[in-house]
Amino acid sequence: MSVQSDLRRVLLAVIAADIGQRLRSTFEICAVLAIVMLLVSLAARDYEEYLAKAEIAEAFTLILGAKTDLITHRAQTGRWPEDKEVSAIGVFSTTDDLGRFISRMTLNDGGAVDTWFDGRDSSERLANRRTTFRFARATAYDGAPYVLICAGHPQPPDTTTSGLDKTTVNPDDLPSICKGP
Repeated sequence: MSVQSDLRRVLLAVIAADIGQRLRSTFEICAVLAIVMLLVSLAARDYEEYLAKAEIAEAFTLILGAKTDLITHRAQTGRWPEDKEVSAIGVFSTTDDLGRFISRMTLNDGGAVDTWFDGRDSSERLANRRTTFRFARATAYDGAPYVLICAGHPQPPDTTTSGLDKTTVNPDDLPSICKGP
């Protein structure tokens, strides 16, 4: 009996060790999968932020292309162009896709320019949102140049600005240059 009982104990020990090894392996696999899933979720969030900033960079590029024409019109006529005049003077189209992310640009009251994120490749994060770019000028000097104030940036002291800021993009998605001091 003692040989049989010893054999039984040895077999049970081997089986228990095998089960323990399998459980340990399963636990290690689960831990690795949890770490991989965490890294993927962080990477996805960072990618969404990167994509939002790329979309906003396109808005910057488009507004900088229109800036000179808008300021020239203001200097020649004494007023900002109306939305219906923009296409006629060749600044930008208010109806066509302008880029991958920006579908249109419009002038709101007072000469501020709205860029709309509903282009063919817009992300869900910015879809159907807009940024407003306003022109600011020092009030103390009539010949002062216009500077561009980007979406969400507070009005600098002692300046007058064109139009209202109607930005609907989440402030966290705006680049640091738009957030003010």
